[in-house]
Amino acid sequence: MTPFSATERYACTAQAAFDLMLDTDFLSWLLENSGGIDCEVAVEGTDDGWEVTLDRTLPAELPSFARALVGDQLTVRERRSWGEPGPDGTRTGAFSATVDGAPVQVNGSLLLAADGAGGSELTIDGAVSARVPLVGGKVEALVLEQLLRFTAREEELAEIWLEDD
Repeated sequence: MTPFSATERYACTAQAAFDLMLDTDFLSWLLENSGGIDCEVAVEGTDDGWEVTLDRTLPAELPSFARALVGDQLTVRERRSWGEPGPDGTRTGAFSATVDGAPVQVNGSLLLAADGAGGSELTIDGAVSARVPLVGGKVEALVLEQLLRFTAREEELAEIWLEDD
């Protein structure tokens, strides 16, 4: 298991950032502009918060040992769950992601809070786990690299969306 942490910064309040994270138009645009095809987005209210489903297919830009496991395309299924805001507007959540046909799992926690300067930050803490004999660590490193690249792209695209909004 490989732990990781990442932070996305938003030039808007935590509530506005959260609204963006539930906006199906933004989420569809985000997945498509991050290289996804056959993108599906769903947002549902629950008794205690929100469930967000993000599914997409990506080209497998991987070394041959990893491509042998998953093929030429990756179907990524991501789930995010969010609770109600705390008294200070901070929200917590959890996420998981899987790749169809691959023995890989990503799980973690989400924390969305004001940054004290009029913006907000999304802190992502998690771990990548690959159950692959001999090369599991290499697979985890590849997945983590892609995950961090997507996180940076998500922050960049949110900035573009907010500027155009």
